Amino acid sequence: MRTLVISCSPRKGGNCDILTDVVKRNIDNADIYYTRDINCAACDGCGCCESAGICRHDDGATELYDKIVCAEAIVVIAPVYFYSFDAHTKAIIDRAQFLWRKPKAESIPLYLISCGGQSGENNFIYIQKVLLSWGIAVGAKYKDGLFFSSTDAAGEIVLRDGVERTERALIDWGLKR
Repeated sequence: MRTLVISCSPRKGGNCDILTDVVKRNIDNADIYYTRDINCAACDGCGCCESAGICRHDDGATELYDKIVCAEAIVVIAPVYFYSFDAHTKAIIDRAQFLWRKPKAESIPLYLISCGGQSGENNFIYIQKVLLSWGIAVGAKYKDGLFFSSTDAAGEIVLRDGVERTERALIDWGLKR
């Protein structure tokens, strides 16, 4: 299975990077993209995608969207920023606007692994809604999520059984080799 892993933390060496390493070790044929390394112009509402069906910006987000089309599963690993994605990742998500008019089967399974500094499960409601909407645009169906609250300091995810819980989730999702 060709799995696309999108790691969304702007912070190198943080909890999301630790979880991305866990996913890398456990999934064969994974293409890993770090949003912090993607050069991406924000959607500027030009309307080109409405008439031409393509985005006029040709940058790192274009390469990522080309990979999405070939993916058999997508795993998004993201920290929570004000109940959503960080601004750079959100810009990449917003660029999916050009895909709204293209026919899609919505068959790619989509999973979310998320860390948030605040306590409580409500911390993850809105990031899931954004991912659900993005999934509709790219032809992916949100299936499940794994959430870690009260994990802000780098490395804290290890203390919260993050490695073991992530490995179990990958098995449950049918992604672990």
